[in-house]
Amino acid sequence: MRRITQLLAVLAATLAAAGPAAARSARLEVRSERTGSRHAGVVVVNRQVAARVLTANGDLGPVDRARLAVERLQAALDKGLGARHVRALADGRRWVVAIGDQTLLYATRLEARHHRSSPAGLAGRWAASFRRLLALPPVALSHRVIVIPLGEKRALAVTGYARDWERVEAVDSEEVAGAQLVGGRLVLTARRPGRTTATVSADGHTARCEVIVRKRAGRLALLSDAEVTGSPAPPDLSSAAATVAVRRFLDVEPGASVRIVSAPRVARSLRADQAVVVRALVEISGAGYLPVRGEVSVRVRNREVAFRSMAHLLYSNVPERIRKPGTLYIGHLDSSGPVRLFYHHVNNMAQPVALSVSLVNTGPDPVTLQIVPGFAAPDLDAVQAGRKAGQSFFPRMLRNAGEIYTLPGRSTVPLAVHRLAVEETGSGIADVRLLEPAGGRCALRVSAEPWSASGWPRLAADHLDAWRHVLPRPASAAELADSEPSDYVFPGPTKTVHAEYTIGKPWTWIRLGDGPIQGVRGNLRLDGNYGVLYRINVKVHNPTETRRTVEVAFEAGAGPASGLFNIGGRLVDVPSAYPREERSLARFDVEPGAVRTIQIETVPLGGSAYPAALIVR
Repeated sequence: MRRITQLLAVLAATLAAAGPAAARSARLEVRSERTGSRHAGVVVVNRQVAARVLTANGDLGPVDRARLAVERLQAALDKGLGARHVRALADGRRWVVAIGDQTLLYATRLEARHHRSSPAGLAGRWAASFRRLLALPPVALSHRVIVIPLGEKRALAVTGYARDWERVEAVDSEEVAGAQLVGGRLVLTARRPGRTTATVSADGHTARCEVIVRKRAGRLALLSDAEVTGSPAPPDLSSAAATVAVRRFLDVEPGASVRIVSAPRVARSLRADQAVVVRALVEISGAGYLPVRGEVSVRVRNREVAFRSMAHLLYSNVPERIRKPGTLYIGHLDSSGPVRLFYHHVNNMAQPVALSVSLVNTGPDPVTLQIVPGFAAPDLDAVQAGRKAGQSFFPRMLRNAGEIYTLPGRSTVPLAVHRLAVEETGSGIADVRLLEPAGGRCALRVSAEPWSASGWPRLAADHLDAWRHVLPRPASAAELADSEPSDYVFPGPTKTVHAEYTIGKPWTWIRLGDGPIQGVRGNLRLDGNYGVLYRINVKVHNPTETRRTVEVAFEAGAGPASGLFNIGGRLVDVPSAYPREERSLARFDVEPGAVRTIQIETVPLGGSAYPAALIVR
């Protein structure tokens, strides 16, 4: 005890030398609380609990101890002492909370046990609480600056030792935010984007908070929908369609953008009419807006769209070499039947160009389309550029695997934007079908512009799936007016070939690219039949008495060529072949006396030299 007295005396002398520095009055109260079978004494400082006393000490019960602490604290405050003069002091195993030379509370061992603490820990906690509450100003708000989303409310805690809060006022503009005191809280309502100041006054003192009202950059949809097609629809296509739905159908403010933090992922193929719900983590942000981050859900459904043969082939290859900027091809699309776009162009300009493929909805109403894409990266080797386009397109075409896309009226969206370096080739194939409405009409445009002036947002640049990265924009007057179709339109781009081979007889040769299909205008014909689907049925007869093996081979004819073949449900890729070179594609066993039908599908690819041939032997 002597040690504590000495410490308090030293502290009091130090404080006396310093003088009464900026001490404040405080609102002090004593309350009695029932805790189980006990009465606790509660010391309240500036409307908040500073200490809760649970046990007696000597002749003083908990409430008496609390009352004595308040009396001593008030006396110290009247002398000019304040928050910074409160300390927790130790003497052996005894701890006290003191202000100046006056003890407020003893943290006894029994008291500490009831608080599940130690005497030192309890004294330190009580002292910190007294310091914090004594330091409160007469009136204070929990925020000096607060940002509130438009249309929402936020509540600020009003604290301090002032006895009455007289009024609240929005100083700058009540049009920006309204303010109201409700039960010790200042409730702010955001009404219009802007800034204002809310002020609380009490006993001649004021507290202010700057209020900033902003719009959120967007709103997270509870559930969006995406549709795909295919027998079945592959997971990568379904995942991509879900990503498009996330970007397109969130409610985003002008100038804000969507960042997909974690993309939606469909883990398995979807059968016809099967649906799955996937989730994505997104962030919407923009200058002057409040960012929004959260999870959204997308329901992906495989819409059953019956396969239909192509009505027309839109052939963009004349001129093959790009020597000046401009429109290279325009083709029309309506609900009468699907079209296949085939393009293959070489950059002959002295600078990089943007080879763009875009859809333009020339009508006033939205149209719903099926897109079966087959776009590939450019290549200096024209044969390989065409082959890569075929690798992208051919497997999707076989399964009718595509995306359902809705294009608003009088708007346009890029399907692919290739960056072609000098002498690079851009090649692609895509099946596009207008599903609804019956009177809808679109244009497919292929154009070349200097890379620095592609006409598309940066997000679309150099994307082979550009429609997944940017939103449709209003079509320009030129895009809507520039609708005269190009001459190179070929109806019915499908050839069905029937052939037979008898084992032991001469080989059967099937020519690919011969018999060019005719155009809808004039005497145009498509030499090589590029982009035309060949469906070949070969009947193989085995008149012998033993099982025999039959081979199907590919032979280049007019020049270097690549090829992709679906032979009996198996995809076969021929990277390249030169004239008179043969590449074995498949072998089949035919039982004695049996007839076996071999089904083959293929499409002559851009950059390859057709005619070429299949050999059955």
